[in-house]
Amino acid sequence: MTKFPRFIQDKPQGIDKFDGASQESLSKAIAKHIKDNDSLTKDDCLPRIIGIEGVWGAGKSNVVKLIEKHLQKDGSDYFFFEYDAWGNQEDLQRRSLLEQLTDKLVNEEILIGYTKITTKGGGTKSVTWPKKLKLLLARKTETTTLSYPRLSNGVIAGTITTIFTSIASLTGALLADRCGWGWSIIIAILPIVITLIVWAIAAWKNPNYRNFSYILAVYNDKEKKETEYEVISEEEPSVVEFKKWMQDVSDNLNPKKCRKLVIIFDNMDRLPAEKVKQLWSSIHTFFAETGFENIWVIIPYDITHLSCAFGDNETKAHELAQYFINKTFPVTFTVPKPVITDYKGIFRKLFEEAFGNTKNQDENIINRLYRLQHNEANIRDIIIFINRLVSLYKVRHDDVSIVSMAVYQLYKDIIHKDNNEIKQILSGEYLGLASNIIPNDEKLKAEVSALAYGVDIANAKQIPLTGYINNCIDKLEGYKINEYAETDENFDAILTEVYANTDTAKLTAMIEVLNGLVKNNSTINEIWENLASLQKKQSISTLDFPNVYKILLGHVSDKTKEQIVDKLCNSWRASKEFSGSKYVHCINQLKAIDDIAKYIKLLPKEVSPEVFIDAVKEAKETYQDYNLQIQPNLLDKYLSEIQPNEFNDFEVVNILSKSSFCDFGLLKETIKSAIINELIEVNNAGQIFNTYRCLFSNDKPLEKLPSSSFINTLRTNLENTNKTTQNDGYIDALSIYIAQNGNVNIDDSLVVAIAENIEYYANESDLLDKNQSWNNSTLNKVISYMIKHGIGVYLNIFTIMPQYENIKNRYSVSDKELLKFINRWDVKELINKTIVDLSQLKVLIPNSNIYDITSTINNNFTDL
Repeated sequence: MTKFPRFIQDKPQGIDKFDGASQESLSKAIAKHIKDNDSLTKDDCLPRIIGIEGVWGAGKSNVVKLIEKHLQKDGSDYFFFEYDAWGNQEDLQRRSLLEQLTDKLVNEEILIGYTKITTKGGGTKSVTWPKKLKLLLARKTETTTLSYPRLSNGVIAGTITTIFTSIASLTGALLADRCGWGWSIIIAILPIVITLIVWAIAAWKNPNYRNFSYILAVYNDKEKKETEYEVISEEEPSVVEFKKWMQDVSDNLNPKKCRKLVIIFDNMDRLPAEKVKQLWSSIHTFFAETGFENIWVIIPYDITHLSCAFGDNETKAHELAQYFINKTFPVTFTVPKPVITDYKGIFRKLFEEAFGNTKNQDENIINRLYRLQHNEANIRDIIIFINRLVSLYKVRHDDVSIVSMAVYQLYKDIIHKDNNEIKQILSGEYLGLASNIIPNDEKLKAEVSALAYGVDIANAKQIPLTGYINNCIDKLEGYKINEYAETDENFDAILTEVYANTDTAKLTAMIEVLNGLVKNNSTINEIWENLASLQKKQSISTLDFPNVYKILLGHVSDKTKEQIVDKLCNSWRASKEFSGSKYVHCINQLKAIDDIAKYIKLLPKEVSPEVFIDAVKEAKETYQDYNLQIQPNLLDKYLSEIQPNEFNDFEVVNILSKSSFCDFGLLKETIKSAIINELIEVNNAGQIFNTYRCLFSNDKPLEKLPSSSFINTLRTNLENTNKTTQNDGYIDALSIYIAQNGNVNIDDSLVVAIAENIEYYANESDLLDKNQSWNNSTLNKVISYMIKHGIGVYLNIFTIMPQYENIKNRYSVSDKELLKFINRWDVKELINKTIVDLSQLKVLIPNSNIYDITSTINNNFTDL
């Protein structure tokens, strides 16, 4: 029988395989601490509980085995018991521990003789440990017996017979004179005859009724019926019961077998959070506080995983876990992580343990590959990896090299991910940095393919070309249509044959795959024309642009292109579920294909307002290119009838207005009414105000404004919902509010927007005139900006000029800026028509300084 390869034992062996013997040193230190602590007096010794910290797989369990060896080799009587907390997570932990511990100690004859138990009456009783364990494991039951009196069948039958016999006798006596004594006797004994008949039937069915003593027993009601109700209880031992039990164990250890008991709570950090807390609480209560003189507790743990039981916040959970550890363990030892040199050495030892010296020449490469892929590996991980190599080798033997087996084992998840085996194997992408250690040569490709597909080396890469092309059409991962297109002389002929035999259900897939074919010749072109001919026969029932048509338009003749374009446009236009936006989108996709726009000929199509609006939103300013028709007045009516809170078509109105589609008379009235009648809400403010400014750009300001309180509420609501842009309607609401002497602090950045917006809701003359008395600080900023930048549509110089100096000073503008602002209107012609004498001119311009100013600044007043 071949000794190698062989599987490595995964259980802790108590052997330190590290070159530095770090685990050996650690275990000796722990064993010495245990012995030294046991030699101290009760007052001086520490609690008999030890924590061993280390990451998963660092070798904590192996350290425990080494501790056991050190404590037992000198004749010290320490008995080790391992409790797998994770394996018993579905059980009641305290009960499970007592059951397994006591059973183990009884079987090992460490607990012998008698121990005391408390009886039901409160007294004590001496029993053997097996008996005590049996009582512990026994399921407690409570039985309640309810007895109640009942009439037997015999009593009931006898009573009925007696009553009816009496009645029959009396009846027979009364009828004796009329019917004779014969009938009287028959009637008198009739109940007895009936009773005998009933008994005969009962005796035939039940033989017991043939026995006179049984009949007598039934008659005398000697049968007894009892009903029992059973309640089963299975509970976790209480704190007092558990502590007493452990104290009994500590006090009754068989000195011939051992003097001390060491309990190891293993895998506690793998428990669910609540289980960890429960078990930790028990351990702390029973062992960390007072403990037991002859019982030690060792708990291996990984603080990172243990922290998960104390919350999701990593930092706080770690701190809390550390607090519990410090509170529980007077002494904690740490199993250090192996360094790189340790990993190299331990991997070599474990590899030789599995393969002996037969694969030494490959061990270094495999070692490097493993550490490259698993730089944070632990001993358990290494053992698992090597055992899997052994499994592969036992199947394939020397058919595949051990290095290729290692490569496959390390990277098989990447290789098989998303069924992408061929692509990964052929390209070697899965290797990553490992390609610097081992090249992705033909040998590796073949051997990894053989392992991946479970075939022999000879067939690993023998894929027939027909099958290969079919797999390309089926879009299997790793198959590329160009792989053999140039290298195999039969490619064109086989491709033609595959096309001829392809089901029309796969027509789309074949077109998509051939689109990636680089090769081009007359045979390939003929295939494209045939594919287009087949595809044109397929119907288009939805308003979308199938990708196959885009592909075909790039490979067919001009004549076929024109035919395809006509088919597409006509199919889209006739679609039963016609959508304006989808229609525009499809045409745009068609136009985007090089040299195709010249074939597009769109026939007019009359559509509904909803479809037309949908199309304009998609096409924007180019909506006329798609030949969708609608009567302007019909669209105007449709838009005007939309409720203000549902209006969402400013974008469409803006586009159509710029192209003079119609004047939107009905919609204008609806929008104006919505503002005046305060039908504006937060969700539609932007749409209403923007549409108003779009339609009334030549008809401003608004003749009547909504109330100041309404506008202020709207403005506040817009601010509260973070809608503070022009598109949200916020600037309009703010402009109206300020134009009504609303007092609000605004950022200077908003002044420009308000100044350009406010003219839609108030003219400059009114603002200048009213603000003389208001002196609104915000409005002052706005008007100042309007003067300096010449913003406004109307100015009444007859109300403004008399206040020239006040306006100049209040709004901090220069004479040049103010006169330039006034000069925007034809002041000269207006004055010539209105002023007929000097007295009227003095009323218009009461300040004589204006004449000196106008003489130095050229304006319409200069010639007056």
